[in-house]
Amino acid sequence: MHPCSRPLRPRICIRIPTIASIFALLHLAEIAAAEPPPQHERLHFAHPLVVESPSPDTKIRLHYFFENDAGEEKDEVHTLHLETEYAFAPWVSLEVDTPYTFISSEEGGTRHGFGNIEVAVKFASLAFAESGLLLGGGLELGIPTGNDNKGIGSSHTGEVEPFIDAGFKYRDLETVAFLAFGVPYNTNGDDEADWEVKWDLSLLYHVTPRLEAMVELDGEHVVGGEEDGVTILNITPGFKVAPFENHAFKIGAGASFPLTHDDEYSVRGVFSLFYHF
Repeated sequence: MHPCSRPLRPRICIRIPTIASIFALLHLAEIAAAEPPPQHERLHFAHPLVVESPSPDTKIRLHYFFENDAGEEKDEVHTLHLETEYAFAPWVSLEVDTPYTFISSEEGGTRHGFGNIEVAVKFASLAFAESGLLLGGGLELGIPTGNDNKGIGSSHTGEVEPFIDAGFKYRDLETVAFLAFGVPYNTNGDDEADWEVKWDLSLLYHVTPRLEAMVELDGEHVVGGEEDGVTILNITPGFKVAPFENHAFKIGAGASFPLTHDDEYSVRGVFSLFYHF
């Protein structure tokens, strides 16, 4: 039935027993509202700086990356991400990440533009939530909204990325792990990768109710194309702080360093503003 179409309602005669039942139901609802929510609704993971959170959230995030000596041309790359996520239920959410990049080259001049927009659906299983364990996965789609001529994203190649994840919480310690497989589509020749394996790991500790300290690892292995066999691994120590009484707003900062010979930068700065609804 269309939500705007409503059937005609017959007249209803409310008797005394019916009124008593209504008051009884209202009393039960009041008791239920006073009880704490089920454990699975309380199991929520703090968002790290680089690694994604496994729990579906409703949030807005402004994310800034600064990469020094990035790529073969030793450019400086500044990328601003606007990330929005909406949780339809405790077990599913939709996320959209829109990046805008500025590249400054050693030879002079700056180019800028939108990179590839990413849209993801994230699922979480609540079966083991009472034990502090959250298992999930999802699918991310990279849309080619970039510009090949500027070297920012791609104007023709996108990526389909299925992923699985797990999060475990024990007292003030949270551990999060992701494993993803990036498969490009609409590729242009043999120079582009056939697929990529990506992995992320985060250890986060709640030092105080307002302060979180974390260490994160992110990496990938490329199969096919010009970078066939390249493996990259980075480490990011960082922190997040809630500056106000309302802990829904948080500020985070960290620095990433490559651990492998193959790298994308010499150092990467990470800054984030979070607001959870």
